[in-house]
Formats: sequence, structure tokens, C-alpha cells
Amino acid sequence: MIQTISTTVRTERAALVTAMLAAILVGAACLLVAPRCYVDDAGFFFEYAANAAAGHGFTFEPTRPPTFGVSAPLWCGALTLPAIAGITPDVSARWLGLTFTALAVFVLVRAIARHIGLVEAVAVSLCLAADSRFTVWAMSGMEPPLGYMITALAFASLLSARCSPRRLGTLAASCAIHKLDMSGFALALIWAARAEGSGRVRSRLRAAAIAAVILAVFFGAAWIYYGDPLPLSVVRKFGRGHGEISPRWFTKEAFERGSGILLLAAATVGTLRALRTRNVALAAALVQLGSHAIAYSLRPPAERFGWYLAQAQPALCLLAGLGLAWIARALAAAAPRAGAMAATAAAATFFAIAWHKDEAQRHSLEQWAGSVEPPRIAAGRWVAANTPADASLLTGFGLVAYYAQRTVHDYSGLTETVPPGVDLIAWANPDVIVFCEYDSAVSPDAYQPVAGFRIAQRFCDGWDPVRGWLPGQPRFYALVMVRNE
Repeated sequence: MIQTISTTVRTERAALVTAMLAAILVGAACLLVAPRCYVDDAGFFFEYAANAAAGHGFTFEPTRPPTFGVSAPLWCGALTLPAIAGITPDVSARWLGLTFTALAVFVLVRAIARHIGLVEAVAVSLCLAADSRFTVWAMSGMEPPLGYMITALAFASLLSARCSPRRLGTLAASCAIHKLDMSGFALALIWAARAEGSGRVRSRLRAAAIAAVILAVFFGAAWIYYGDPLPLSVVRKFGRGHGEISPRWFTKEAFERGSGILLLAAATVGTLRALRTRNVALAAALVQLGSHAIAYSLRPPAERFGWYLAQAQPALCLLAGLGLAWIARALAAAAPRAGAMAATAAAATFFAIAWHKDEAQRHSLEQWAGSVEPPRIAAGRWVAANTPADASLLTGFGLVAYYAQRTVHDYSGLTETVPPGVDLIAWANPDVIVFCEYDSAVSPDAYQPVAGFRIAQRFCDGWDPVRGWLPGQPRFYALVMVRNE
């Protein structure tokens, strides 16, 4: 018995150390690939969180009735807590995202080390650290990190067989509230529920009932408060035309570009193991990955945003890590003397190749964040510093709205209902307009203002009045137009 206790203590200690090292490794990768600027959609979360912390409620514009405009309300709530303490969302978002990501890795890797094996835990850690689709969004200001945390808690529960209807029902509801595209994973959690002394069907019904009550309370409250049960941004994007984006967009970006093909190959091996062992956690990972692929193939997104891929990456990396671990164990068994060295070399090579194959994607995002987002931020700050406090702003960009700190009309329709076919100027009657042009044939200095307005400032990092568009820079600029006095 003493020997058994000693072995258990050593196993727990090894799992704890492995999880801590994994969190440090992935955290370092997140810091290394973090974009210099937030992506524009993060500004919408910032605005909601700042208004809530100021006592205006969860709304985009305090001077109008509240609108349900954020597609990840739990992330908005997470940003609100530091804001109440005086830490603005644009400061807290990076470190909150990094914290959630590191904690998610710690929870997931510790559970794998305890219930599957240390080799598998190390392999999953390497896959997560190498996968830029996972790491780049940790500090982008967007919602994936909280999704990572919920997913990790769900996988840890499944791996440890803590599958009570109360636990999995609550986690399932959290998935659906956080992001509607995680609903497939939520259903898998309900299916996996089981309780001592209860049959599977009864346990699943209890889990489904718990999830249904939580969802009914949340979305019912949203319906009462906002007048809409679903986020306006989700409804608007779902209703847009999708002809420009191929149904293969998700599978191509997730499984074919960069390290995707390498992770897919390893995940295929891991999937074969999952099917053979009938592990419920691995089956849930297959459901999460498959449901995302099917949903985005049947209904491609309105925009090619990388964070749509991010929520499925923990599942892909989990399966890929199991496949990589199987290969490493096979190498170790084939050559008892040199096997450990060969397995280590194989894992290191896998990590190096995967990291290298994502280089182009990381560079593309960095170029975008470094040259497209700064003009938007600068335009918002210019409005805050150079216009009256009671001025009204018309724009369709989150970062502009957040940094301008003015009464905002959102012509994107993501946080405000814009009547179809309406004249935007007559509808909003703004004092200031901030408009952003991308890939236009019209240069920044040739752009003509809207009637009744003058161009007060132009912001563009890729344009030189003498040389024109600079090579390798996106053709993007932000214009600030103010009403003629």
C-alpha cells in the first residue's frame, strides 16, 4: 500500500511538472507570435466592457437602447471585471487572454499526463505550441482564450471520468453561450454524461435539462434586456451573402495550409487510436473538430477570420499529440537502446517543421495587424483629442469606436440595426465620419469627402505622397471627415 501511494505521488508530481512546463512553453510561443495591435473586432468587446464597467450596462452605445452585439458574451464579461478595477479592456485583454490560454494548457496537459501518459502530454504540448492557429489569437483581444479554457475543463472532466450530469451540463451550456459554433461539442458533452446509480439515458437527460435551464435563463434574460435572444452580429453575418468564400475554406485553412497538413497526418493516427480505445474524451475531440468543419463547410463565414478556426484547434492538437506520441513510442520500442533518443529527435523535428510551415501565416497576420490596425486606432484617438465631447461619430469599426470615446453610430450593422437602403448620413446625422478603405484604386490624397464634410486627417502607413504605395504594404488607409462649420 505504501508503494502504491508513493507511485501515485510520483505520478501526480510528474503530471504537475509536465503541465507547468507545457503552460510555460505555450505561453512563450503566444508571446512570441502575438500581433502588435489588436484586431478591429476586439474593439467591440472593449466598448461593451468599458460601458458595463462605467455602469451603463452591457451595451455598445449608452445613449441608445441596449443591443446584443457581441457574439462571445462570456469574453465580454471577463473583460468587464478588470475594467471595474480600473484596468481598461485594451490593457487587460492581452494578459487575460494569455492567462486563460496558459491555464487551459495546464489543465489539459495535466489531465492527459494523469490519465493517458506523460509522453502523450508532452506531445500534445508540442502540437499546441507549434500551432499558430492556436497561439496567435491568445493575445489578439478576441474570444478564443476563454473558449480554450472551457474546452480544457471539458476534456479534463472526460479524461478523469468526472462526467456527472451537473458538471457536463454546465460545461455544455458554457460552450453554447460562449460561441454558438461550439454547440456540437456541447451536445457531445451531454451525450457523455453519466452518474453513479443512474442509467446512461437518465444521466444524459439530466445533463440536457441542466444545460437547457442555463441556456433558457441566459438567452431569456438577453431577450428581455436587449429585445433579441441572439447576438445581432451573429444574425447579421449569417444573413450576408457567402458566395465569395468557398465551402472548403475551413478545411483548407485548418488542415492544408501551413502546419495543418502535418497536424492532420498526426491526428489521423491519433484518431485511429481513439476509435480503438473508445475513449470518450477523444470521441468528443472528434465531434468538436468535425462539427466545426461541417458547419463552416455547409455555411461558409462572411469573412475569412482566423479566430473562427481557433476554437477547434485544441481538439486537433489533442488528436495530433496522441498520434505523435504513438509514433514516438513505436520508435522507442523498435530500438531499446537508441529508441528514446530517436523518439525525442522525431518529436523535436515535428515541432520544428510545424513551426516553420506556419511562418508565412504568422507573417501575414503580423503585417495586417501592424499596418492595417494602427491607422484605425490613430483615427479613433484623433477624434477623441480633436472633437467636442458631445460630437457624434459614424463608423463601422470597433477600434475606432472604442478609442474615439464619442457617441457612435455603427454602420456595419453588428451592434446597431441599420435600415436597409437608408442614406447613412441622413440616418446618423454625424458630426464626424471615420471611413476605412482597403485595396482601393483611389489613393489617400485623392479621396473626395462626403458632401458637407471635409477631410480633417488621413492615416496610412503604406502610402508615400512621392513614392506612392510602398511595396509589400497593404493598400489601406483611414480617413477622418468632419462636418463643415
